[in-house]
Amino acid sequence: MAIEYYLHRFVRYYKDKGFLAILKRIIQIIRRAIFEYYDYIYCADILNLDTSKLMLSDALEIECISRREDISDRDLDAMVAYRFEDMVNEQMMERFSCGAKIWLARYQNNLVGFTWSINKTSKERFYFPLSEHDVLFFDAAIFPEYRGKNIFPAFHSAILLKLQHHGFVRGYIAVHSWNKPVIRSLKKYSGYNGFRGAWLKPCSWPHPSSCGQEHE
Repeated sequence: MAIEYYLHRFVRYYKDKGFLAILKRIIQIIRRAIFEYYDYIYCADILNLDTSKLMLSDALEIECISRREDISDRDLDAMVAYRFEDMVNEQMMERFSCGAKIWLARYQNNLVGFTWSINKTSKERFYFPLSEHDVLFFDAAIFPEYRGKNIFPAFHSAILLKLQHHGFVRGYIAVHSWNKPVIRSLKKYSGYNGFRGAWLKPCSWPHPSSCGQEHE
């Protein structure tokens, strides 16, 4: 499954960027694996959010879904267009079975991105213990055609506001140190998207698909 997914991405990237870009990408991946195996950890104090500073947008709609069957065919098609179909279905099966939720962002009635969240019920080992009132965000994506519109900070601001109404206390995002676009966004909008930080930690926490296992 993973081989097919990355082959699909390789072909698409080659068609869009060409051979030279592929070569640079391979060198970049090797460098990341050797020298940049770290995560930045960002934290949001959900309980004490300063809502006056949050970057919110009336044009952005969000929805939280905890079951695969509640995702519409149209939204699923948009996610499949962004990622390989079998990979999307496999991730959903694994993550929903672990108690994870997917948050969908819509702009002008179109799905423009998503992010996943999970809390203590995942049994995941994080860098420090997570309580039942903490939320871990992972695998966030804004579709390429909608980037540069400040959707990422507005999306997470709206999510944090909803979580506050449901009694959650803290939210965390772990970002690989090589993911410069997300890091730049979190730094640029620190205080406006609710997240602050960061701590630099060696990568160690397992993939969400392993959440059914106990970790020491």
